[in-house]
Amino acid sequence: MSEVSPHQPGHSQLVIVANGHLSYEIFRAPASQLPELRRLVEKLTPFKARLFPIWGFDEVIQELRHNKVRLGLGWDNWSGLYLMAYCEAGDRVLRELAPLLDAETVHWPPEEKT
Repeated sequence: MSEVSPHQPGHSQLVIVANGHLSYEIFRAPASQLPELRRLVEKLTPFKARLFPIWGFDEVIQELRHNKVRLGLGWDNWSGLYLMAYCEAGDRVLRELAPLLDAETVHWPPEEKT
């Protein structure tokens, strides 16, 4: 995993995104892995999913919350699978969680080409 660096196929990254906060990204993971990433986050943290994911043409989004801290969970065709912070508290959570997620996701299959 690297912080604020270009995508490296097959590796996760912790990058700063447009909202100025961190996003943990697995660029080559398919959208079908989103439920598994949600389960991992819920197992490793007190964050829980709010409602069901919203599936669009080229994007999937869902929100996880713990107290007043929100994390965006999703997949899109430019970031791959991601877990995004919306505030500094979320940034801290992602920095702590990233190595744990790396250990659990290292063997996930890459995105299938059609």
